[in-house]
Amino acid sequence: RQMCIRDRNNDDFRAKTSNLAKNFFGINLDSVVQNFFPEAAQQTDSTQAHSQTTSSPVLSYEFVRLISKSPEIITTEASEILVRLQIRNNGTQQWPEKSVISCELLDSYIELPSLKPTESAEVTVTIPNKNGVSGNFAALFQFGYQNGQEVESVGEFFEVPFEVIEAKKPEPVIQPEPVIQPVIQSEPEQPKVEPVQANDDKNGLSNEEFEKANQLQQLFGDRIDFWVDFVKKNPKRTVEELASIY
Repeated sequence: RQMCIRDRNNDDFRAKTSNLAKNFFGINLDSVVQNFFPEAAQQTDSTQAHSQTTSSPVLSYEFVRLISKSPEIITTEASEILVRLQIRNNGTQQWPEKSVISCELLDSYIELPSLKPTESAEVTVTIPNKNGVSGNFAALFQFGYQNGQEVESVGEFFEVPFEVIEAKKPEPVIQPEPVIQPVIQSEPEQPKVEPVQANDDKNGLSNEEFEKANQLQQLFGDRIDFWVDFVKKNPKRTVEELASIY
């Protein structure tokens, strides 16, 4: 029994002992081991299964997490959604050079790096918001690799959920009606003409000269005394000449 347990994985020993048992005793050694030494048979089976598993590399992936999405609050007015994902190689085989992920909402594939086992990568995907309605939605993704013209899918789908809320409609801005102020046309202010005070000698001027002073006051304003003195200095001048001199 000790020999069987110690050398149960020795194919040469098993073959020799099995043949000896069959030739001399007419018994099957494997049946004897399973009946009388079940722990040895169980360990042998598990060892064989383990060797078969480790001998074939496994191509696999794992969706780790949703890192971020933009905008954080998605409304019906958003035309697209930007999501950042983390994906890891959880298999025992390095990913092919042309590894990709596909999304049901996209017309093209998103390329991935050729990750070694346990390595992870971040990928950014732009998802169009085609519906334009509020509600809870999910984008389905699938890992795979390009094999010639075809894309071979690997593993199951994974989904990225997101919520779209109704955009708030802007409140209408009521413009106040313009207040029209009445336009009042004002008459231009006329210069004040001081009345000519009666003066018997008219400050020494003749009627004609005093009339000149009077006309100049009406043209230019100012006091009558000023024009009386002005005419006195130029008694021979006409009204036009006096105006020109002034």
